[in-house]
Amino acid sequence: MLNNEALPQISLDDIPKIGPKLKQKLLKHFGSEEAALRAIINADIASLTSIPLLGPKLAMSIVMAAYALLEGIRLETVLVTEDIRKIYTQILDLIRPYANTSFTKHKMALLFPLPPSHIDKIQERHKTFQNAKKLIEELGENDISNICSHLSRTKPIETLDYKTRITDRILLTDDKATYERLMEHEINEVYNISFVDAPQDYLDYVQSYDFIIFIAHKHEHDFFAKSSNVVIVSKNISADELLPEKTLYFYASNYDVILAACDLIEVFSRISNDKLNDIVNQFDLQRTSTIKALMKNIKPSGDIAEEFDPELDRLRDILREFDGFVSDIELWINNELVDKLSKSSLTIEGDEILNLIKAFGSEAGSPQQFQHYLKDNISDLMTDIIQEAEDKICTQLEFKDEEVEWLDNLFPRELMYPIEINQKKRRQVIDNIRKKFVTRKFQLLKKLAEDGKKHISFIHKMVETLLDFDLFFAIGRFAKEYQLISPSIDTRYTGVGFQKGTNLFLKKEEFEGKRKVIPIDYVIGDVPFALEGTNQQRIAILSGANSGGKSCTLQLICQIVILAQMGLPVPSENVFSSIFEEIYYFSKSVGILSAGAFETTLKRFAEVILSPKSKLILVDELESITEPGAGAKVIGGILEMLNRNERCCAVFVSHLANEISQIVKDLVRIDGIEASGLDDNLELIVDRTPKFNHLAKSTPELIVEKLFRSTDHENEKDIYEELLNIIKK
Repeated sequence: MLNNEALPQISLDDIPKIGPKLKQKLLKHFGSEEAALRAIINADIASLTSIPLLGPKLAMSIVMAAYALLEGIRLETVLVTEDIRKIYTQILDLIRPYANTSFTKHKMALLFPLPPSHIDKIQERHKTFQNAKKLIEELGENDISNICSHLSRTKPIETLDYKTRITDRILLTDDKATYERLMEHEINEVYNISFVDAPQDYLDYVQSYDFIIFIAHKHEHDFFAKSSNVVIVSKNISADELLPEKTLYFYASNYDVILAACDLIEVFSRISNDKLNDIVNQFDLQRTSTIKALMKNIKPSGDIAEEFDPELDRLRDILREFDGFVSDIELWINNELVDKLSKSSLTIEGDEILNLIKAFGSEAGSPQQFQHYLKDNISDLMTDIIQEAEDKICTQLEFKDEEVEWLDNLFPRELMYPIEINQKKRRQVIDNIRKKFVTRKFQLLKKLAEDGKKHISFIHKMVETLLDFDLFFAIGRFAKEYQLISPSIDTRYTGVGFQKGTNLFLKKEEFEGKRKVIPIDYVIGDVPFALEGTNQQRIAILSGANSGGKSCTLQLICQIVILAQMGLPVPSENVFSSIFEEIYYFSKSVGILSAGAFETTLKRFAEVILSPKSKLILVDELESITEPGAGAKVIGGILEMLNRNERCCAVFVSHLANEISQIVKDLVRIDGIEASGLDDNLELIVDRTPKFNHLAKSTPELIVEKLFRSTDHENEKDIYEELLNIIKK
């Protein structure tokens, strides 16, 4: 399996399919070549395909190309034919549903069979996945379900750049070099940045922006130092300090993943198991608790969560509620004024007073001219109402300190009706509150970012460990479900043998209630144990009944050898497999092949015969390449030549076993799967385990008998009966 230690060995330029344009996209997307290589090496298809125009097929081909560079092998190195690669793909299709993450499902493609030169890695995998099965056997169903639930929330960490435009603050500097550096780092994509060198320009910025970060160089800037919404920093400040949102964006982008990882480590800590405890011991539980506490202060959007800072919440609430509440207060003032004046003890009616106020509020007069008509207590009444209104605002919205003074003259004290809010004053109050809010928010963002940055590498390691665990866990669940065991492997032998092997594809059908799988025994080649009737023969012909299981036996041999060389447990007992340099499988052809296909097939077998490498060759009914008489001679000749290579094992399924045996004599072992009749359900009665050194009949009469006994159509029945009589003569 690939790991980050391999990173220094290759560059993006080394990997086929990555041209200059794609390289630039990768660098821009991941931020660095190391991060891009890590995604490729870890088969992080989800992250790769998030790049525009990079689809899953291209992403997987890039991953496989990188693997080939690092390991020196490709899928086709061992699995030579298309048919054997199809079996491999079908095996992966059985395993993938046990994975909880798409990351693991993609990464399984990197577990392809390895050659003898990688036997140490194969043995390492067998040891690892044997422990995976052991873990599953030790866990209860509730624990397994709980772990799967948390793993399903896990995926690779995203490292996307923060691109959201920030409009409530600005970066200023009086140093040209600093300005140019900021532009080079594309800080201007997020911030407004300005170069200023004239002190008279500072006031405009203070008035125009809620918050200013000033990178000072030349001047003392006393004016800025006195401004509450300005922070002065050194020109050596880092981009992360200028943009605390970047760190919080890391947490926001990976919000559920981080929580799931922390939760999973805590779940592991509550289960008594050596493997899980080993993982827990890599990570400080106190730190996971600290990270979860930090996450409570960050919204999934990346903003600061409510209740983190009461003062920020207070300012946020004022900004949210001020306009609406003040409008309500404006209405209350006028209603209160009407109510109080309507109950006035003046000799003139309250409505007349209001009309007079309106009149003197027009061009014809002014409230000041009218005040001598009113008693002092009426003027005091209006002042009291407005003061009470401002007190209500202060109390309800929790204004304090200098903020209370900002409300002075929000409503005019002079006589007028209706009394209307001073819009200029309203805007000033809001501007002042917003400046306080943005300034405090930046300070809190910076504090959260400082705390959060300490844990980023820890989180990366934790998530990567849990993603690796998902692969481990998936193989363990698969191995337990299919009752797989680790095989014995040794490069000193050339062969494969097993007892009570079960075809995985048939086993899946058994799980679905479609059939009952019967385990079988088989051996081909030189292995550390012998089955009755065998003598380390390396070449065999498998004969027998139609639908008796010959093709399924070949599939089972493929499955065992593929899984063994993948480093995964296999579906058998007492199983041994050598490590082949090449594995060939030729599935059954449909119909008679053309002359061109016959020529192509012979050329392919010439390549197989000439290859000096250790190899396993499995062929299903090659006789369809030509007429039966010539087919037996061609197959016999191929088998004779394969037998000359002591590093070669081969099993050929054929209905021409008798004819071929006349050609190859004792050079090739003849095995047979025998059918003895039909059961009450008209299914073949077959001993699925091949008999060694036994020529089995194809028994076509049993198929004809099955049709004869199962049909209710008299005319068809007559045909099948006549065919039976002909066959039995």
